[in-house]
Amino acid sequence: MNVVAICAHPDDIEFNCAGTLLKHKEEGDEVVMITVSNGATENHKREIIRSEKNAILEAKRAASIIGAKLYILDYKALDIPCNHKIIGELESIINKHHADTVYTHWHGHTNQDHRRVSMAALAAARCVERVLMWEEGIPHSSCISGFSPQLYVDITGQMDKKMEAVRAHVSQVRKYGKDLMDAIAARARYRGYQIRVKYAECFYVSKLVNDGFLSK
Repeated sequence: MNVVAICAHPDDIEFNCAGTLLKHKEEGDEVVMITVSNGATENHKREIIRSEKNAILEAKRAASIIGAKLYILDYKALDIPCNHKIIGELESIINKHHADTVYTHWHGHTNQDHRRVSMAALAAARCVERVLMWEEGIPHSSCISGFSPQLYVDITGQMDKKMEAVRAHVSQVRKYGKDLMDAIAARARYRGYQIRVKYAECFYVSKLVNDGFLSK
């Protein structure tokens, strides 16, 4: 299988989907990560929260832990568009890697970048067999409506390495503190409890052809 995960900012994939991507790698699948923005962010006072250099270094480190090829597109965080240009760029990478599985943001999150990337990814992946949207809410919990999981993935064996990939984003761990790590672990534990395993990630299904999908 050829897997592409598409996110708005460096760290979005690791927080929400890294365990599943690690499981794909263990099954011999190719995994590609696309971060639409370079991750540089400022607060309302124009003070730098995360520099472009640090964001890219952290993203590369996390992708290396997962074992994924990384693309970083040159859009500005907090102002990512959803238009023909970005859809074309995403579709080009999807086609280059012959993707049959795409993961991306859930379109019900209040973060404007997440919503726009979700819609762009869904358009770019319109011919892909499997398109799944991960659960949002960490570190920001506001959603337009409640997330209703339709597919669960047991990541018990991948949880330690998932957390290692999260910790690669030093700036974000520093920004949100220990609560961030606790929240990620607690959500995975809760979703795991629902399917009677220790840890799980869950997804909303846009399209799913099950043949050959995460067989183990």
